[in-house]
Amino acid sequence: MSEDSTKKKPVIRKGQKKPFVKGTNQQVEERIEYTATLVAKLYTKTEIHKAITEKYNLDWRTSDRYIGRAKLYLAKQAQMTSDAAKEVGVGVLLDVMRNGKASERVAAARLWTDIFGLAAPVKTEQKVEMTEVIVKHANEA
Repeated sequence: MSEDSTKKKPVIRKGQKKPFVKGTNQQVEERIEYTATLVAKLYTKTEIHKAITEKYNLDWRTSDRYIGRAKLYLAKQAQMTSDAAKEVGVGVLLDVMRNGKASERVAAARLWTDIFGLAAPVKTEQKVEMTEVIVKHANEA
């Protein structure tokens, strides 16, 4: 039997732009591991999308799913609880803020403020009396 006869034919369903063929278990595992290496190398989500889309000819939504699976894969490989991972992350951030280059310190400080909500908007209230608005409007006319 030739390899061509065992290949699945691509299907284009309603609303799809590209032909779709479901990957085999081996292909899925390979894609997850490849994506995990990109995530571990701290590539941005956009860079990961581009790399996966070019290498495997996948839709960006499918590559999004692989990113999620890769993160779970890495978490499983690390064998850490989420609390332990948070402690390590905070330790790394503190170290970068103390010893990193200027640009790294700024990026770490921004991440720190995002994580701990230090840049949350402050709620301000402004009272305006309706009579003042009506009087001003009448005076302008």
